[in-house]
Amino acid sequence: MEQFNYVIARRWEKEKNQLNCYTYFNTVFYGDMEDARNTLEFIRGRADEDKAHEFEIYKIGDEPLK
Repeated sequence: MEQFNYVIARRWEKEKNQLNCYTYFNTVFYGDMEDARNTLEFIRGRADEDKAHEFEIYKIGDEPLK
């Protein structure tokens, strides 16, 4: 499986693309889709009940901006 950088985050506001990352030891994770799904479920289990369903997986590009 392809491995990639990802974060588990929710949007600050539904209309905006500003992300609120969940921080758990490190903010950017690395792994395959199965790892990402497992991390998401783990974090949803630790997040506030009213916000847990808002968290999603976001793939992070590994090319620096110039």
